[in-house]
Amino acid sequence: MNQVSDPSGGAPSGVPPIARCLGIARNATKATVFVITRDSGTVVRKELRDGGHGPMPLLGRFLLRREARMLRLLEPTGLVPRVLGSGDDWLDTEYVRGETVSSRRKRGISREEAARLRAALARFHESGYAHGDLGRRDMLLTEEGGVTILDVATAVGPGSPPVIGRLALRWARHRDIYRLEETIRKALARRDAWDGAAPRRDRADTATRVTPTTPSRRSAPTG
Repeated sequence: MNQVSDPSGGAPSGVPPIARCLGIARNATKATVFVITRDSGTVVRKELRDGGHGPMPLLGRFLLRREARMLRLLEPTGLVPRVLGSGDDWLDTEYVRGETVSSRRKRGISREEAARLRAALARFHESGYAHGDLGRRDMLLTEEGGVTILDVATAVGPGSPPVIGRLALRWARHRDIYRLEETIRKALARRDAWDGAAPRRDRADTATRVTPTTPSRRSAPTG
């Protein structure tokens, strides 16, 4: 466990929050992502750990601020985590329990889960926005049976970004649908392979438990 700085005030008791590092964000922010447990609950923190004024730190701050803005715009859809606090170098969102499609890379997803993903993306698009860079790590199948869409810094829509948002919307929607269908196709194939391998796994387990039989006695040679 690592302890991290907490610009939003930390735990009410004054005890430093305890954080579990999930890794480095794969988008251009390169923010460090933590799950932080406080007295008030659990949050997800994205934090830019490297300061400076070079092009990459500036891009990281821009995208982090944009993600906070897009999350607030998209909150009425119920498809994105709620923003709990943000600053130039950090962003706190609610912690949603579930599994990303990426984490299902071995056993895949069911057809019912695929339908949930398609319905969620349709609702996202009906809100007037598109994700723009949707990947298997950006779709969370929640424990409550819903879908949460993550990493929306690339989302586009009317006025977001100004002028070109509406022009980019059609392209981004097509890209979202294409990438989702590719993800679903591969995940369903993995589920079919996983289910097909289940009888073989069961037979292998059974074989290790079978007691070897006594070899049959050969008949004595004649003549």
